[in-house]
Amino acid sequence: FESNAKKLQEGKMLVIARDVTKLREAQHQIQLSEAKFRGAFEFSAIGMALVSTTGNWLKVNKALCEMVGYSEDDLLFLNVRDITVPEESDEGYILQQNLLKGNTDNFQGERRYIHKNGSIIWVNLNISLVKDASKSPLFFVAQIEDITAEKRAAEKLILNEANLNATINNTELMIWSVDRDFRLLMFNNQFANYVKEHYGLVLQNGSRIFANVKTPLGEEMTTKWTALYERALGGDRITLEETRFGIDFQYSLSPIVENNQVI
Repeated sequence: FESNAKKLQEGKMLVIARDVTKLREAQHQIQLSEAKFRGAFEFSAIGMALVSTTGNWLKVNKALCEMVGYSEDDLLFLNVRDITVPEESDEGYILQQNLLKGNTDNFQGERRYIHKNGSIIWVNLNISLVKDASKSPLFFVAQIEDITAEKRAAEKLILNEANLNATINNTELMIWSVDRDFRLLMFNNQFANYVKEHYGLVLQNGSRIFANVKTPLGEEMTTKWTALYERALGGDRITLEETRFGIDFQYSLSPIVENNQVI
């Protein structure tokens, strides 16, 4: 109970009391919620921040500080635009205005930040706007995940694939590979052009070359190459010669081995 007592005259007083049980329970729940939020905020594995409607950092967690290389005190003196690459800064401002105007509820996408040491880091950014009871904007909540390693790996993969394509297409040899289900994984232009010219087939990754050719020739080629593939996938290295369409061919089938297993 909460009570208020007032002396009226000698020997008499006025007491007003009210039951505040539900109020205290509500306050307790608020304290628990705030404690849970602080725990989730501070100890999150990804960067988290509260950002003002003008883009200033209001509250940041340890993960974000480590991500961008700034201490908490230093970061709170900066604006989001200060650590965003210049060519994405205007786009970020437009996004902020769209959120404030209610054109969108949240944003999720990739951004580039500038680390304190000058290096560029890629982040996956998720932003939502928090409003008060009257629907007026209060601040932004941002979840920021460092995806630099994934972006570099993806760029390396693209580079490797470009190098591979340049290598296998800059030759007169016909090159292709299949998986354990005999489906195409890769082929060069020379092989694709040969198959289209002589068999009328357009090759696609993931397909079997003669699977849909319901002719004696298609069945012959399927039977022949299934046996060869099975031997190669069993670990054998195979060479053979044949004449087809007036052309003498020499084939070499080699298993691709990874971790002592033919793949």
